[in-house]
Amino acid sequence: MVWHPELQLVAPLFRPSAVLHRAGVAERAGSWLEGPGLEDWDLWVRMTDVGVTFATTAVHTVTARVATSTRIHRVRRPHAMVVATCDSGADARAVADELTELSRSERFADARRRDAIAWYDRLADEPRFRSPVAWRRSELLDHVAAAVTTDESTYLDEIAVVAAGEAFRVQCPLWCSTVSHADRIVAAHPTTAPRQVSLVADVVDRVAGRHSVTMWALTDVAASSVQPFLVA
Repeated sequence: MVWHPELQLVAPLFRPSAVLHRAGVAERAGSWLEGPGLEDWDLWVRMTDVGVTFATTAVHTVTARVATSTRIHRVRRPHAMVVATCDSGADARAVADELTELSRSERFADARRRDAIAWYDRLADEPRFRSPVAWRRSELLDHVAAAVTTDESTYLDEIAVVAAGEAFRVQCPLWCSTVSHADRIVAAHPTTAPRQVSLVADVVDRVAGRHSVTMWALTDVAASSVQPFLVA
């Protein structure tokens, strides 16, 4: 387990039962805010934003059993990352189908591995990067490569097409609970996953061409009039 502000921004990292913090730190970040879900991740991000640095350990401290009935499986995801906007539903459907196939390909898996290794390698040089004591850089990067290889899930797994006015958006749901957090995740994506972004852009351009626009933009689904059109 390693930590850095960028990693904390794009992933929850810790369950509440696995975090120990000094009294007053959460209050300095605005305390625990109730919401539709993911309140812990929201707090960790706000703590990070006020300068808190998390330390990590390789020691196994918590064993969690997560049933399908738990709240995490019922959390509504009100925000999405738009990867393309097309003029027609047929073009958007074709883009979504092609991106689904791309997400299952070895080419995309290789891009994920290379993006992750390059990202962690860069973060390891920064002052706020934290890893367990005695971890070597080569060991860290081996762990990253193994983790990405083992976890075959991607942000394209739940890609969907929605109608938005006269256009059609191809978008991926985001787990975070606030629009400002979602906006920051989307802004970071081309930097944290440049090879994946390039592959997605190539698909959009090849399949929909001039009838589409490749985007990395936030859709505040909860506040918009977007209506579901297709789940690919």
